[in-house]
Amino acid sequence: MLLKILISGFIPISIAIYFQLKEPLDTTWGESFGFFTGRMFFVFEYVFFPFILIWILTVAKEDLLDPKFKSIWGALYANIHIDNIGQRMYVHVFIIRRLLLLIIGLKAYGKPPLQLVAINIMNIAVIIYIGLWAPLKGIHEHKMDLFNEAMVALLTYFLFMFTDALPDKGA
Repeated sequence: MLLKILISGFIPISIAIYFQLKEPLDTTWGESFGFFTGRMFFVFEYVFFPFILIWILTVAKEDLLDPKFKSIWGALYANIHIDNIGQRMYVHVFIIRRLLLLIIGLKAYGKPPLQLVAINIMNIAVIIYIGLWAPLKGIHEHKMDLFNEAMVALLTYFLFMFTDALPDKGA
């Protein structure tokens, strides 16, 4: 259950950790507890969790299919193929993409062209990954994932070209 929370709540938890570490409040008991909790989540999410993700890549396929192992660690490879390392990396790519999105949003704030180009490159890289490795188990899920990623890339392109994110030619 904790793994599902870490995977699905990666961006909100990361944003909370970022602000807690950037400008900690330490005036009341609750704020002190929040600071401690932020540090604890930082260590777990950015130290232990990457080791768990790397470890899952090295586990034999037979062990991944074991029901006891699957009940504990199955959230890291649920609904994906586990035949090769490229397919097992689906959750890794998902989390790295979210982390990059967070970094782009926080560090390139005020630079919309840089943000849009970086996000578009990231979208294209994810489309290539999904097209090459086909990590999802069902063909329908695979096609829907490719379609969704293509639509996100297309909408990012339209955002790039048809908004005020880019300066006008005469300006």
